[in-house]
Amino acid sequence: MSIDNTLKHRPYTLIQIKPSTANIIYIVFLEVIHINIIWRRAQFKEESIQN
Repeated sequence: MSIDNTLKHRPYTLIQIKPSTANIIYIVFLEVIHINIIWRRAQFKEESIQN
C-alpha cells in the first residue's frame, strides 16, 4: 500500500503508461499461446479418436 501511494504522488505517468501497454500486449500474447495450445490439444484428441 505504501509503495502504491508513493508512486501516485510522484510524476511517473509516462513511465507507468509504457509498462501497462507492454503488460496488455504480453497478456494478449500469452492468451493467444494458451488458446493455441488448447486448440492443438483438441485437434490432437479429435485425430486420436478418428484413428
